Amino acid sequence: SQPFADPEGTIAALDAAIAALGADRSLYHTIALYLQGQLLHGLGRTGEAIERLRSMQAPPGAVPDRLSANIGVPAAEFALWAGRTGLAMEIAERAARDGDALGIANVQAAARTWLGVGCLFRLEFAEARAALAAALANRSAIGMFPEREAMLAGAMLLHLTGQAEEAGAMIDHFLGETKGQRDAVWRAGALTMRARIAVAEGGAEAARPWLAAADALGVDAAMPVIEDSALTRLQVGAQTGGDAARAALAALPAAVAAAEARHDVPNVIRGLLLLALASQDHAGGHAAARNALDRAVALAKPGGVLLPFAELRGPLRRLLRLSGPEALELAAMVDSAMGTVTAGSSFAPRLLTAREGQVLAALREGLTRKEIADRLSLSPATAKRHMEKLYAKLGVAGREEAVAVILPLEQ
Repeated sequence: SQPFADPEGTIAALDAAIAALGADRSLYHTIALYLQGQLLHGLGRTGEAIERLRSMQAPPGAVPDRLSANIGVPAAEFALWAGRTGLAMEIAERAARDGDALGIANVQAAARTWLGVGCLFRLEFAEARAALAAALANRSAIGMFPEREAMLAGAMLLHLTGQAEEAGAMIDHFLGETKGQRDAVWRAGALTMRARIAVAEGGAEAARPWLAAADALGVDAAMPVIEDSALTRLQVGAQTGGDAARAALAALPAAVAAAEARHDVPNVIRGLLLLALASQDHAGGHAAARNALDRAVALAKPGGVLLPFAELRGPLRRLLRLSGPEALELAAMVDSAMGTVTAGSSFAPRLLTAREGQVLAALREGLTRKEIADRLSLSPATAKRHMEKLYAKLGVAGREEAVAVILPLEQ
């Protein structure tokens, strides 16, 4: 009755229960496996949880049963928590097929929810749209929990594809259908997602009314994978400036640590990116920003978690120039998925001319503008123009930041 009070003991008890069930692949078997998965995930053993559940799925070509169909849904969910989007999509696709074969509506809907979320994290927009539409078309079968993930993922999909107004309308429609204290956490999460879209479209001022409405509910709305309300509040604070920005910078490490404690990799990545952005304009912040960005890239790249980078691609543009080749490669993947390959909106660094490369090398040596002009047989005014063009292409503010990008570019 209190499984999280003694998780290791409960896992052992559930092992015994599963052994006793034997070939009885009933609802009890499904519940025991799911609870084991929750406990293992809570202990930081998410990979083990995924493999235990995944091993119960019917292999390709085999006839599924209710256990093998049902168990794919939490296995896909845990894979998303772990930031393993490709694995989550593979598991969810199999669960959806098994649900179709057996006519189990809630499995069909929930599996396609997680499939759509996985596609969204990889910026596979057409596939995400198809999966989420199929899930939401059968809303009564999903149940309240996966339904909100499908809705929030759908809203983020609309936002990223240039349909912010439609995204807001989608959230508003669902808010109109949820009433009472029972749905308070769900409503608060939807409202902070509304603020998250608003801050991207209209800045901090546009987001504040939605945050105020969420705060009025008086509940914590940390919804793993899709929406971390604490991070959204800090994102708005960071963009407000002044004391609010300083307070956000001070609070972001704890918010990242909270996401790490619940093993929520997508929101750890998002939090690290927000921390990098908040750090870069403060005294001595370049090293802290670079460290946070590198940590985010290291977590995101193996599993293809591109969504946080796409969502923050505008503010991140300058910072990515200061990072290493891994970050630049990931940025190019985001650019390709988003179709933003024009110079004005792309993450990817624009190629330097031979002269600009010479200027960059001279800056690395610490030469002054006059010394650069003398070395390259230029007038000081011409040397200045080359330096300004160089800074613009690198997306940096001046000499110090330009020098910081040299090593990654050479690598």
